[in-house]
Amino acid sequence: MTPVIMLILLSLSVSGQPERAMNRSKHTQHKLFKSNLVLGGNVYFGFIANHHVGMEIYNSHFPSLEISLIKATYGKKFWEQLYGYPWIGLTYWYSNLGTSPYLGSVHALLPHINFELYSTRKVNFGLRIAAGLGYLTKTFDRIINYKHLAIGTHLNFAGNIMFDIRYKANPRLYLTGGISLTHFSNGSFKLPNYGINIPAIHAGAAYQLNKPNRYIERRLYDPTKPFDFDMHHVFEIDFIGIIGYKNLDAIFGKKFLVYSLYGNIRKQISYKSRLGVGWDISYDGSDYKMLEKKQIIIDNKFSLIKTGVSASYGLAMGRLSFDFNYGFYIYLNDVDKADGAFYHKVGLKYDITEKLFANILLKTHWGKADYIGWGIGYRIKLVY
Repeated sequence: MTPVIMLILLSLSVSGQPERAMNRSKHTQHKLFKSNLVLGGNVYFGFIANHHVGMEIYNSHFPSLEISLIKATYGKKFWEQLYGYPWIGLTYWYSNLGTSPYLGSVHALLPHINFELYSTRKVNFGLRIAAGLGYLTKTFDRIINYKHLAIGTHLNFAGNIMFDIRYKANPRLYLTGGISLTHFSNGSFKLPNYGINIPAIHAGAAYQLNKPNRYIERRLYDPTKPFDFDMHHVFEIDFIGIIGYKNLDAIFGKKFLVYSLYGNIRKQISYKSRLGVGWDISYDGSDYKMLEKKQIIIDNKFSLIKTGVSASYGLAMGRLSFDFNYGFYIYLNDVDKADGAFYHKVGLKYDITEKLFANILLKTHWGKADYIGWGIGYRIKLVY
């Protein structure tokens, strides 16, 4: 849950530092806009965390590497100023995952955003959050690779969180270093799915390809701009429908769907943040089979519908926003009791219109992934 905590802390921080503000332009227009592209690379050295007894056979330390193409924002959009002019980009990440003959190697493409936490004239302390897709060259196979218990699919979710330090060696060259955690999982799309977690340290460099633009610092804010932050007293009510997928071929030889309808009622508490409560109703098609395996017979499948309530937090960046829900089930059946009463959801939303949005979420029970779901949502704004 560290990424969630850091995002909330970030939303409460002050955009930009006094030392850096001296270099920002007081004008709101540029005569010439440039690409502000940065080319960077890092070398990692880490290991696979043994978060399950079945992962102990993968013990080893190994290097990884990445190459990134980055755009340094300068305030062209209002949210860029709110978040202290972050760097956004795309990273290619590679590792051979050590000496284990079972894991193979992994390739990943990671869109990312790097937020400034604190800076001086020469040094920047930042938090980078990345989420994308990873490809593992080997997976579990009950005949030829039965000791690969980490992941059951080639294509997986890939995530990375990094605390880094950038030292400005000259106007265009930065030296970088820090610590990170990289994660691969298929969200129980297909078992096994213990997931792969790689803590690591890293060092590298980044080079600005052209002379950077001056920062745009808006002193006035236009509240009528679409997909930006609403300064009025507003409650937002979101309704979201989700369909998830669970492949339990390794257990039952079948695949199951998960249906969920949930919502959030939140108040905007700052330009960045929305806080409130959530509710959800869901049906997991695999629950009936799990109970049947335990010789528990259910006459009415409607009794397997799960209901829950949660605390809800939203962090907005223009059309894109992150949703976090920490909840508990109102009623637990025998399947839920194995995972506990509490659940967590991390969602990513993209506004198609001002009322309609696309949504993808990951539901977990603490560190254990339950499913990944995709859906559509509708937003209602109540102004008071």
